[in-house]
Amino acid sequence: MKRKILTVLFSVLAAVCLLFAFVACDGIAYSDHNGNNTGNNEANGNPSGGENTGIGDEDKDDEGSEENNGEDEDNKDQNDPDGNGDDVGEPPHVHEYSVQEVVAATCQGRGYTLYACACGDDYRADFVVKKSHEYSAWEIIQAATENQTGLKRRACKNCGAEDERTVYYAPGDGNGNVPPHVHSYTAKTFAPTCTSDGYTEYVCECGDNYTADYVNPKGHSYGQWQVVVVANCVQEGSEKRVCADCGAEETKTVPLKVHNYAEKIVAPTCIAQGYTEYTCGFCGDHYKTDYVNANGHSYGDWKITLAPTCTKTGMKTRFCACGSSEGVALPVSANHNFDGDSCKDCGYVKPLEASNGLEFELNEDGVSYSVKSCGTATGNIVIPATYNGKPVTKIGTSAFANRDNITSVIVPSSVTYIGTRAFMNCANLKSITLPSSLKTLDTGALWFNPNLTEVIFKGTVSQWKAVNKGSSTNGWNYDSPNAVIKFVP
Repeated sequence: MKRKILTVLFSVLAAVCLLFAFVACDGIAYSDHNGNNTGNNEANGNPSGGENTGIGDEDKDDEGSEENNGEDEDNKDQNDPDGNGDDVGEPPHVHEYSVQEVVAATCQGRGYTLYACACGDDYRADFVVKKSHEYSAWEIIQAATENQTGLKRRACKNCGAEDERTVYYAPGDGNGNVPPHVHSYTAKTFAPTCTSDGYTEYVCECGDNYTADYVNPKGHSYGQWQVVVVANCVQEGSEKRVCADCGAEETKTVPLKVHNYAEKIVAPTCIAQGYTEYTCGFCGDHYKTDYVNANGHSYGDWKITLAPTCTKTGMKTRFCACGSSEGVALPVSANHNFDGDSCKDCGYVKPLEASNGLEFELNEDGVSYSVKSCGTATGNIVIPATYNGKPVTKIGTSAFANRDNITSVIVPSSVTYIGTRAFMNCANLKSITLPSSLKTLDTGALWFNPNLTEVIFKGTVSQWKAVNKGSSTNGWNYDSPNAVIKFVP
């Protein structure tokens, strides 16, 4: 009896277990077929329906797709961010933004509004959290068995994103009834970064998971702008700032500056204009303006810088304070520059006044004269080149011989012949000048003159050698031991 009772109890217990197993299996099959699980998700604290929240694992791949996440407000003034007007010569540009485009949120990305300025600068703001996927019903790709898990799949109606889940085998009660699995989700929160959304991921021990509670990126936390390249009048500058959280850098261009001209005033000179020159200290660009006429020269008094002579013109000059000068030629002088009786510049010799008292006689040719006698002349004797309009060409024999009252004699260039003993034994004769025209100095013409020290020949050595000095072997200066010939061409 007891045995029968136990058998009945075990049968009832087995039936109850099979009933619960059937209900559980029926729930799984129902979920696999319809893809809802609405009641189960609500029971586990997921009022959105768990898998129907619209945001699956693939949503995490879209978290960093948007880069501007609110920090675009920092880009509103690319020309003069500090607003201090350091763009010399040009007022800072003030942006005037207007709405250019409103982009709606989708299941693949956030929505936003694009604002733009006429200068080309723009930014994004007013972000809207992206939408959830709108999935189709689950499709069983592979049914689960006792030895192998199955696979189910669903796709978003809007973007085509697919969601695949594992299907686990659950034994039934023989009637297809399987007790439902109650999800127990564990939440893991991911904080937003500068560029990525924050969100919470919910994961069940069975592997089911979903993401929700999205938070917009917090945006970059930039520091102050730092100068990288200083702008000037030939090249644009650049500045950068760095995010304190992620190290991201943002750069901007600083516009060209106007020229930085320095003024230099150049005074006019005698011959050059004055002007003001402006030169840029950055690039060297320069220009001139405000011209002033040249002053002209301011000359001093005339000064003779080259005296004229009897053979050459001279020059008188006046000078300006700038060093410039102008000169005027002076004509050849009518006056000789005498040193004694001779001109130092041209060699001209003053005509000597002929001595009075000399006696002359007409030569046989009838056209010239000879000095016949010293006559009453004494001292320094100057023989004239002409007499009665005719040249004096000879000095006669013994014409001045034995005279102790003559000290010097000048013979003119017209004389070609001096006769025998013409100046013999003149005790006080000290000097005699003979012309280069002399052809004959006959025998004894200058003998016995103990005080004769200077014989001036107005010619060259070769001319002197060519002079006929008579037939005597005693020489031209016999017993005139102090006589020295001097050549004065």
